[in-house]
Amino acid sequence: MTHHSGRPPQGGLWRRLWHTLTEPNSALTTLDERRCARLLSVGAILSLISLLLNNAAHILRDRALAVGTALLIGAYALSRTRYYRGGALLAVLALSGVPLATLIARAEWGTPTVTATLAWIVLSVLLSALTLPVAWTAALLAFNLAALLMLPLFVPALPLASVMPSLGLVSAVGALALVGNAFGQHYLGQSEARADRLAVDEARFRRLVEGARRWSPCTAGGACSTSTRQGYASSGPPALRA
Repeated sequence: MTHHSGRPPQGGLWRRLWHTLTEPNSALTTLDERRCARLLSVGAILSLISLLLNNAAHILRDRALAVGTALLIGAYALSRTRYYRGGALLAVLALSGVPLATLIARAEWGTPTVTATLAWIVLSVLLSALTLPVAWTAALLAFNLAALLMLPLFVPALPLASVMPSLGLVSAVGALALVGNAFGQHYLGQSEARADRLAVDEARFRRLVEGARRWSPCTAGGACSTSTRQGYASSGPPALRA
């Protein structure tokens, strides 16, 4: 089932601006594709705003922040094209890969740093569940859990017990995201199948109406010709003549 509506919504300036910033590309025609592309645009915008508000003074001096910002900008740019899934992968890399790599490289195990990294990982799992297929989200979740489990290997001073709460939180969020993604795609598939059946029934009904009009002895206004009335009176409708 296809759906496309590029008309800007009625409303104020902010609503029209938000529609302009998140409207999917016209090459995307299915409801699922347009929904995922729009959600990716929204996720990239909100992540960029959060990143800038919290780290605006350090982006130019911090290479990791600069890389993450560039990846999010690229993800947003791709979300406005037909290649939105490539943008989703860039966003996931920016939100989980860059923070994890930075955490390992700098070996900063303070509570604020670990908490911030965990928050970005959770956001990446949620965004992938909203914009990527279930299998891709499951692979991302497995990667994040494996990375967290291997942290004590990179830093022997870090006990495994300190990683377990993070593992539990990411696992719970990931499981919920996977279940929600699976149910969402299931119900969306049912809705599209129902809409397709309705479209087939409507086309069949239109063909029946057009066929009835072609065989009708009278005009649309109800007038019948004299020869038609005489023919019907003598031999009946065409379908009954034998």
